[in-house]
Amino acid sequence: MVDMQWRFTLLAFIASFLVSWLVFGVIWWFISFVHGDYLLENINNSTFIPCILANKNFASAFLFSQETQHTIGYGSRQTTEECPEAIILQCVQSIVGVLQQACMAGVVFAKLARPKSRTNTVVFSKNAVITMRNGRLFLLFRVGNMRSSHLLEAHVRAQIVTTEEGENIYFHQEELKVGTQLAG
Repeated sequence: MVDMQWRFTLLAFIASFLVSWLVFGVIWWFISFVHGDYLLENINNSTFIPCILANKNFASAFLFSQETQHTIGYGSRQTTEECPEAIILQCVQSIVGVLQQACMAGVVFAKLARPKSRTNTVVFSKNAVITMRNGRLFLLFRVGNMRSSHLLEAHVRAQIVTTEEGENIYFHQEELKVGTQLAG
């Protein structure tokens, strides 16, 4: 998701919440339906205790799902101790909601913190030099940052390619040990 365009990331962000609210809304509605909360004789019975107070239909269950996941709690809808499965679902939805918000916030932060077009702003010297220092051969080249901002936690890797000529040209890649001018 970090590599997606912003419009698709935003669409995935919105869709993930809508799907979550809808799925949990269906489960809330189903729990209330199985318990008999929507039956007229139970609605008109003053001694009947529903699973969710002020839950009249699917729209109420969907709104309760949204209120539960984001800990809004408008005050009229709430679970009762009548349905243990509703209590468990409330705990599960709260945990899922927190994890979902953390993941989405992480994706947005990663997109905002990620540098763009670094291949155009990091340049290498056109010439490399092989020199003798302290009795050892070194390959020297420079890496430069064209931006005014600093590179944080930059990692440089270099590979050398050697070939053996003959009827077939084989090449071998080896990782080079890279260091700064101070490290040698």
